[in-house]
Amino acid sequence: MKPPNRRAVLQTLGVAVGGGALLSACGRALPTATAPAAPPNGQASAPTAAPTKAPPVVPPVAPPKGPTAGTAGPKVRDRKSVTVTLTHDLVCPWCRIGHHRLELARAQLPELDVQVRYAPFLLHPGAPPEGEDLRAYLGAKYGAAGVERAFQRVTAIGKADGVAFHFDKVRRASNTELGHTLVDAAPAAQQTALVRALHAAYFERGDDLGDAKVLTAAAASVGLKAAWVAGVLADDARRSRVRSAALAASRRGVRGVPYLEVGDQALRGAVPLAQVVAAMKRAVAG
Repeated sequence: MKPPNRRAVLQTLGVAVGGGALLSACGRALPTATAPAAPPNGQASAPTAAPTKAPPVVPPVAPPKGPTAGTAGPKVRDRKSVTVTLTHDLVCPWCRIGHHRLELARAQLPELDVQVRYAPFLLHPGAPPEGEDLRAYLGAKYGAAGVERAFQRVTAIGKADGVAFHFDKVRRASNTELGHTLVDAAPAAQQTALVRALHAAYFERGDDLGDAKVLTAAAASVGLKAAWVAGVLADDARRSRVRSAALAASRRGVRGVPYLEVGDQALRGAVPLAQVVAAMKRAVAG
């Protein structure tokens, strides 16, 4: 059998090198469709159905000269509002990096009231409820050595960005439906903190995000009660709606994650912080 191509291994795990730019594809969803070419930013991609027209892609821009994090902002009544939709999967390392940069952008723009909406995406929609052994799942396709090299590369990129990845502790390819359902049900004021807690549970401690105990602990860390979590996880109707929304993402033009929509602008992949900041400024300037 012909040995796996190293580029294919890196693309599948979220990192590939091409022309000095990072290309990525953390996993694949909707396997009956055709896979698109990987975008020139850190992004997990998946084959898609025929997409609807997507917002224009924002080109790279110079770092903005806006206010820095910690600067006192204007009064609440004077702040302009901008809505940002982040389509993501909880076990995608590029989504963690993209989410981190989104948080930094919000901190740099205290004059804006940034409302973040979280839209689900399933990189592995066929995962069993208990998940799968991560290395067995990926190694069967790409070889154990290639998988570990890719993990090391993602870890290095995350470290440079101030985001921790401990793939030595990550053993499961988790089913993320319950995690997305929990985020969907959480009060808006606690969603960002909950996503951050779930990322830490998976990427730093290696917890299985398909485990109700893990989800309950993450929710408790942001002030959500265990009884409330139990009710959400038992809500089959909500879970079904979340799964449908995740699978429908490709039909609205989402080919990979993270996918950030800022007004009529689309940022594909874990784009640089400066691009996120500039997109927010353009959104309120228009």
